[in-house]
Amino acid sequence: MRVFHSLRSKLLVISLCISLIPTIIVGSLLYHYGKRALKERTYETLGAYASSARSKIEEFFYWREYNSQILANMPLFYENVHEYVENGWEFDSDEWQRRITEMDKVVGLIIETYDLNSIFITDAQGILIYDANPSIEIPEGLDLYALSPDFARNIDGALAGRQVWDRQRYSMISESINLILTTPLFSNGETGKVIGTLNLSMGQAGIDRLVSRGIEEIGRTANAYLIDRDGIIRSNTYRGDSFGNGPLVSKIETSALTVLSDLLDSPKDGVIKSKEYVDSTGRYVLGHVEVCTLGEDLVGLVVEVEASEIFGSIYLLFRYVVLILVVISLIISLVSVFFSNIITKPISKLQKWAQALAAGQYSFGGLVFDEYKEIADLSTSFSKMAQEIECREEELRSGFEQLAASSEEISRLNEELEHQAYHDALTNLPNRRSFLEVLEQELAQKHQGVVALLDLNNFKEINDTLGHVYGDQLLAEVGWRLAAVSQDEESLFVARYGGDEFLVLIKGIVDEDEIGEKLALIENVLDAPYIVHSSFSKINFRMGVTKYPQDAGDTYDLITCADIAMYKAKEAEAGKIVFYDKTMQSELQFKKRIRETLERAVSNEAFYLVYQPQINSSTGEVDCFEALLRLEEWDISPNHFIPIAEESSIIIDIGRWVTKQAIKQIARWKNEGYQPKMISINLSSKQINDPGYLTFLKNELEKQGVEPELLEIEITESVLLTKSKKSTKFLEKLKEIGVSIALDDFGSGYSSINYFTFINIDKVKIERSFIKNFLDHQGIETVGNLIRLFHGMGLIVVAEGIEEIEHFEKLKEKSCNLIQGYLFCKPVAVDETTELLKHKFDTDTNKLRRIQN
Repeated sequence: MRVFHSLRSKLLVISLCISLIPTIIVGSLLYHYGKRALKERTYETLGAYASSARSKIEEFFYWREYNSQILANMPLFYENVHEYVENGWEFDSDEWQRRITEMDKVVGLIIETYDLNSIFITDAQGILIYDANPSIEIPEGLDLYALSPDFARNIDGALAGRQVWDRQRYSMISESINLILTTPLFSNGETGKVIGTLNLSMGQAGIDRLVSRGIEEIGRTANAYLIDRDGIIRSNTYRGDSFGNGPLVSKIETSALTVLSDLLDSPKDGVIKSKEYVDSTGRYVLGHVEVCTLGEDLVGLVVEVEASEIFGSIYLLFRYVVLILVVISLIISLVSVFFSNIITKPISKLQKWAQALAAGQYSFGGLVFDEYKEIADLSTSFSKMAQEIECREEELRSGFEQLAASSEEISRLNEELEHQAYHDALTNLPNRRSFLEVLEQELAQKHQGVVALLDLNNFKEINDTLGHVYGDQLLAEVGWRLAAVSQDEESLFVARYGGDEFLVLIKGIVDEDEIGEKLALIENVLDAPYIVHSSFSKINFRMGVTKYPQDAGDTYDLITCADIAMYKAKEAEAGKIVFYDKTMQSELQFKKRIRETLERAVSNEAFYLVYQPQINSSTGEVDCFEALLRLEEWDISPNHFIPIAEESSIIIDIGRWVTKQAIKQIARWKNEGYQPKMISINLSSKQINDPGYLTFLKNELEKQGVEPELLEIEITESVLLTKSKKSTKFLEKLKEIGVSIALDDFGSGYSSINYFTFINIDKVKIERSFIKNFLDHQGIETVGNLIRLFHGMGLIVVAEGIEEIEHFEKLKEKSCNLIQGYLFCKPVAVDETTELLKHKFDTDTNKLRRIQN
């Protein structure tokens, strides 16, 4: 039709096609792929939650079985039960009741340490012979094999040498769900025949927390539960009442059972299943099922979320998108009509105007609107027009525009250069140059104030572990927070000094209370958690503060004073902020001299070892030597130079030197025909970061032909406090090599029996002040109980720093194995050790008193 020959109508039709067809296609694809993406992401979320919960649940059972095995191998249990069986004692006999009283002292500590409800023991026939809390677990009867058929499964499994988990049971006494783990007791610890069972009772609440932890993050309708192949709910996070009265008696019939049955009948590692189904409550859900091991039972971990919650957003989004696309189509149509008029009319005008220009006429009459002829005329007219005015007008216009553009670009570049000269590119804070100029103005005007240097403590660790990209993100976040504080406080001026250090200028304030208030503002904003690598992290910082002009009158001297105070803050055990005083300069110089001395000593191997013996409290013989480091040419105490060495990598070189010399000394004793003794060396927590130490140790032992069991590594609690995988793996590798491990300075810090549950330790050394405090205040029974507990774990106990006969007498009475201290022997030179190899100390306290008097 003729109507479609016009440019205006064709523009309208084309615009409608361009807008409506993509609207239909995009809307359909968005709905289809959006729903599928949501479903896949939901399955990934459910799977990640199920995998994490399954790992934590299985780890819970693994560590309980591991701890139970350790307890079953304690002589306190298997020796007493062996005596009970062999001697045929009755339960209420005096001897057995005496032993029960003895066990109660240790069992109380074990129950508290491992968070248990109770511990009870049966003989091989299932007869209860000991119960730490009978009112909770065994309200009636003593013959568990006969009275509790379910528990007979535990007894039979223990007689076969296995650890067995009892099914969950509801206790009417404690009004809680309990789990019981049964472990066989052998006549000789890990060997011999089964003489009874050790049973740990613990609450179901721990598993419930592992199943439910973080479920609300999946969705408000999300639910997770443990279910066996019979449909019995073992643990449930559901907040409604659709599953019945309790997790032990409720059953559920869903499509999840079909998937669960297949997985439990033929379990394979990594086999998982996600699907859609309608559960027993009539909810249409997306579910995920994984096999989880609860002791000897296989159960399914089911995680569900209602489909309506997941797909509700895509339904709503689809409606909004369709509505938006329709509105856009209408707008495009209207705009196309509008622009078709705008385009065609100017074309006609331009055509007539160009013809007039070509003819030399600058005024013309009415316009004639043709259909397509104007395009050809317009082209011809512009060609003629270009010939007339190109040389005269276009060059002038082009030159003017270029000059204007160049002027704007130059102005913009000048502004950018000036900003870059005085601001940090990463944080957009003022830089060091800007800070120094402001500080110089303050000093020139005789003002008073404060300069503070702030340093992030663990920033290098973030850079090393997560990478510099995340480190830069963290620095930018710190800069943003500091900038926000300075904008609200006129007296504060904040700049980035470099790296992870920032400078703070507090103008016109010298009162320490007011200074403290300003610094507290900075401390509060920096203490808030940071999101680093999709997880929350807390940044520790230290701040050194100096006043002007009291401490210094020069900009660089002030920053140096703040730097000194900041390093003093890093050394302090408590507090993040330290003010500069004159004594810090001398302390810094003293440390610097010691560090330089250590560097020269490492280069020249200017060290030597002295050896302090550990004496057997019963025989008086030397059982072990502790190697202690000394400097040859400098009279500097180890208490001074060891901490400074540990602040840098120097301690790694020193540690290798000590290891090498100790192994050589053992080999020298053997070559000279002496019966060698064990040598104990100290391991710094920083040496765990020495990647080649384990290979170095193994090579030195093989090179010198020294048995690994003649070397002992002493570690401190600082190595164990974090329970990091790195430190645990390092100590496990040491045990694989064959060396012994001793825990040094027990009692000096956060001492915990829990250390012995995740690392295999051979010896524990009780710190001097701990022993002295208890022995001087009539606390010998406390020390005795601690020694008996360690002996029950199969550990050798060493008492450090013993100088008084009275202390030795009490420790000997409580069967402390080894004594180390000036009472018997000070540290001796290497040449004197050969005499001690043959020497036997007199441990008779009466003779020691006569000798001392």
